[in-house]
Amino acid sequence: MVALHIGLGAVRMDTSLETPRFARRSETIHPSGTSMAQIAALSVNLDTSSVIDFTIGELGLSPSERLTRAAVTALENGASRYTDTLGHPALRKILAAEFSEQTGEDWSVDEVALTAGAKPGLFFLGQILLDPGDEVIIPRPHWQTFPTQIRLAGGNPVLVDHDPAGQLNIPAIRAAVTGRTRAIIINTPNNPTGVVYTEEGLRHVAEIALTHNLWIVFDQCYRNFTYGEHVHHNIVKLNPAIRQRTIIIDSFSKRLAIAGWRLGFMAAPQQIIAKIRAYQSHITSCPNVVGQQAVLTYLENGGDEFVDVARRHVGDNRALGLNILSALENIPAAPAQGGFYFYLNVSELLGGYHGKRHLVTVDDVSALLLADARIATVPGTAFSDPQSIRICYSGRSVDLDAGLQRAIATLNAVSRSVS
Repeated sequence: MVALHIGLGAVRMDTSLETPRFARRSETIHPSGTSMAQIAALSVNLDTSSVIDFTIGELGLSPSERLTRAAVTALENGASRYTDTLGHPALRKILAAEFSEQTGEDWSVDEVALTAGAKPGLFFLGQILLDPGDEVIIPRPHWQTFPTQIRLAGGNPVLVDHDPAGQLNIPAIRAAVTGRTRAIIINTPNNPTGVVYTEEGLRHVAEIALTHNLWIVFDQCYRNFTYGEHVHHNIVKLNPAIRQRTIIIDSFSKRLAIAGWRLGFMAAPQQIIAKIRAYQSHITSCPNVVGQQAVLTYLENGGDEFVDVARRHVGDNRALGLNILSALENIPAAPAQGGFYFYLNVSELLGGYHGKRHLVTVDDVSALLLADARIATVPGTAFSDPQSIRICYSGRSVDLDAGLQRAIATLNAVSRSVS
């Protein structure tokens, strides 16, 4: 509303009631479901209540002392200036050797980029690969950031349900390919489901990409965490012909327990990395310099032994959690094949009651667990799934034990009628 003030002097326009408009794209972007679930937990904690937070996917371990010392030394030695836009060449050389070992194909320094966490790398890919209206196939349930970043690039996410076992639904993926399809996103071990994709499924996806001239965005940030007979397979290793159309996304966040340091990396054909350089030069200039130097020193001097420590910690928590969750009634066991999430299908509880509280949606189930069991979980709506909730089990074992015991008591008290 605009008010006009007319006096003896000039006409004065009062625009104090108006707000300049926002860009339309900003109206379609919302905070991630995991972040919002964590905020809900923190808001309860402000009321001096004891809430155990199972929302955010990070290790409940401190980084290796050797890595921490390397970071301190880097600061003392003045590591405060820009590195190469794509990251320190010596660190990229080490990562190129790792990718070569994982895939059986040679990767050069010019085919590796470091980014400020995996998310910026994925964001750049959306900008590089997609024109408005282009489509990207994403298996569902999915990490929430995937479709959001596609929309930011003007693309359309095409969600394809997993099969009943949580594996890639190959017939559905084939059927989803259209003339506008540009890429398929593969995330294994999968966040949120905890499923590790089979060799057979990945081979079929590679064939689809080759047949239809598609890119594969292969997110393997949880590759260090698989259990039992479940093995992480790199899609390029399975089908080397896919190498020139595959971008491999990885991160030090899970592997080294440094999520807050924001240091991700990728391997991709050289022309992709050249475009990443251009984008990153205008967005972050380069990744975290202290983190880069610390990780470089760590990997150059003694290898990567912390991965074994992290894997044992998460594996022990997984065994503890699965044992506790076996007491759940009306809820199937979580897959927990890889990564560090229990993904529980709570659909049998929907429509039920906890006391007078009616559970209509999975958001209601998460709200119940927060209010009654004092634990924070992520509802499946964050992952385009109306039937499940996600519980991170990579934190402290004492919290996992206490929190899951409380969850069992709350969920097993749900009935089909008001009590």
